[in-house]
Order: sequence, then C-alpha cells, then structure tokens
Amino acid sequence: MINSFNQKLWSLRRSKWYHIVIVGLLLSLSIPYLFQLTRLLSSGKHNPVNNSLPLNLLWTYHSKNLIRVPPKGNNSLIVILRNDGVFIALDNETGNLRWEYDTQHSIGLPQSENVYDLDEDYLVTIVANEYLVVLNVQDGQEIWQTTLKSISNIIPEVLLLKDIVVVGTFSTSPTTEGYIVGYDLVEKGIIREVYLPSRAYDSVFKCPGIFDDFSESTVCISHFNGVKIVDFAPTRATKIVNKHDWDLFSYAPPRYQDGFVFMNRPPEPSIQVMDTHLDEQFDLPTSCVKEQTPHPVTIYAQMVLVSTGCGELYTLDIYSLQNTPMWTFQSPYDLQSSFVTVSGDIGYVLTERAEIIGINLENGKVVGSFTTKPTRLNKGILLHSLSENSDYLYAFLDGHQLFVFKE
Repeated sequence: MINSFNQKLWSLRRSKWYHIVIVGLLLSLSIPYLFQLTRLLSSGKHNPVNNSLPLNLLWTYHSKNLIRVPPKGNNSLIVILRNDGVFIALDNETGNLRWEYDTQHSIGLPQSENVYDLDEDYLVTIVANEYLVVLNVQDGQEIWQTTLKSISNIIPEVLLLKDIVVVGTFSTSPTTEGYIVGYDLVEKGIIREVYLPSRAYDSVFKCPGIFDDFSESTVCISHFNGVKIVDFAPTRATKIVNKHDWDLFSYAPPRYQDGFVFMNRPPEPSIQVMDTHLDEQFDLPTSCVKEQTPHPVTIYAQMVLVSTGCGELYTLDIYSLQNTPMWTFQSPYDLQSSFVTVSGDIGYVLTERAEIIGINLENGKVVGSFTTKPTRLNKGILLHSLSENSDYLYAFLDGHQLFVFKE
C-alpha cells in the first residue's frame, strides 16, 4: 500500500502539474513580499495639493535613488545621502546643487540616523564601515581621511562636536568589543579611545556639560551594563564616569538637554526620562497602553515638544516635566515624525496620510495643513522625518522626496 502511494507521488512529481502547483505556491507566498519591497524601493512622487500652513514652500527635491537616512542641514545648505553612497548638498533657499561627493561605496541599513553629521564647517562620515572621511561642508572637498582601528559590519555612528568627531561602533574586527574613539580635527589625530565588553554597545549621543566638571565635548555611551560618560576635550586629562544603574536603551539615540535624557523604548507609547541629577526615571504623560513606539522629543529653548505612540501632541517646560500638559492634541491618524517647531509659535508633525499638520503651541489648536497625493506613506525605518534648522523646515517623505519650507 505504501509502495503504491510512493509510486503515485513520484509519478505526480514527474508530471507538469506538479511543477505548476509548486510554482504557483511559491508565487503566492512571494508576491506579498515583492509588493512590499517594490513599495519601499519605488520612486513614487508626492505632489502638493494644498498648503494652509504659515510656511512658504520654497522648493522640492525628488531622488530616484533611495535616500538612506533623513537629511541634515545647516544655516546655508541641506545634505542628503543616497543608498549608492553619494552625498548631495542643496542650497537651503533655492534648492540648487551646491556640490556632490561620491564615496564609491553603497551603504547598508543603518542602525540610526547618525551615519553622518555636519555643522557650519565640516561634514563627517564613515565610508565602507572602515574609513573616517572629513569634508568641507561648504564645497564638498575632502579635508582628511583616516582608517579606523576597528572595523564593524554595522554602520558606525558619528557625532560632530565642533573640532572633534566621535565614532561609536559595535566592533567585529579585530575583536568583538564595542569601540568608541574621538578624533581632533585640527591636529588630525586620536584624542582617546574607549572599549566596551563584547557585544555590549548600544548607542552614543551628545550630553554636553552633563556634570559640572565636564566640558561641552562630552558624550554618553549607552551599553548593556549601564552608561559610560566620556569627556573628549583634547586639552583635558581622561575623564570617564560609569553609571551602572542607568538604563538608557532607546529605539532612536537618546537626547540630552539640561540634565535630562529622553528615550523612546519600544513598545511603550510614552517617552521615558532620566533625571541625571536625581538619578530618577519617569514617563511623560500618555493616555493609551497600546504597543506603539513614540517619536524622539525635540526641544526649543525650554519647551519640550512631545509626539507619543498614542498619536498625542503636547508641550512641557523642561523644568516642569512631571506637570500635566496645558493642552493635548489627539491626531486621528498615526504620526510619522517628531513634533517640531521653527520659531516656537507653531508646531508641525507629519501623519501617515503624507500630511503636515500645524498646531498653535499656546492652545493646541490646528492652524493649517500641507497635503499631498498620494495620501499615504510607506512603512519602514528612517523613511520619513520632519526637522528644522534656522528658519527652515525640512519634510522628508518615503525615502525619496524632500520639501523645504520657510516661515
């Protein structure tokens, strides 16, 4: 009986119907994933429909290549990084091309948006996970390049602190230790190096003057065993403080301001805060219990702008973080960005409908919106953002398109 069944099965396998069934099954399983990949990599364009915000749309830029992380700007230009490793700098006011720099290396999926950093003088990045490259941000000319002592298969994080650049990496060669190094961009040399236990590295973020005797060149290194606080000022002796009781794990790199560290931990919908002076942690208000990670806070003067995982927007004074917000705006749609402001009067947020909503920061009332078509955004990490610099608001959509506004 068994032999008869096996013979029939073998006969079926040799028939054309067997192959048709198998191919059909494979297609039915793969089509949904191919559809998602196509949506992610598509260069579909969002067209403006209506703008009732107190902002002027200056220009828009669309890239056929995927833009790997949200763009970053300074007072004169904004820089994007395509997935083929090409940096493109565009003028803030006109959108005209200022310069291009081809690293000759495509990049993989970053663990955070800090794959490059810039200020008014420099742009710093890591090429091929191995070389620190420093550019003149105004003209894109290479100033300096050096090889890291430790090579990672994960894209390192880069922080620029005036004439100092700090690189943090989950090291894989020659050891598995976490590796953080600070370079002096004037002297073009290493200031100091920090090693972490094997596979312990989480993230590195700026925490200037976190303690009274620490300089503006201080960074905090979050790892599985706590936090390491390192002053990278080149004129100072090595100054390191370990906080083993601090847990600063965060979906996006934590943000520090005036003695407080802000974190967004999945799947909690609320922002977590560490008071570094009192060594206490607490959550910012939220009204729901669903598993939805909030977006990083932004800070304007003493005002903390909050976008929760529950779709709520509100502001708090940084010195009264445990008070009840004066107002709360509940979005009917999922939020896709942090809550940001350009001048401190109006706050802006991006929704899942590819719409920017403007909120009066005094009373939480809607003052206008910017709508586009299609009215949807793709799902994915680091594909959308709102950010500001000087008088400009940058809206980054679907990993391909940039809208630049000015108040």
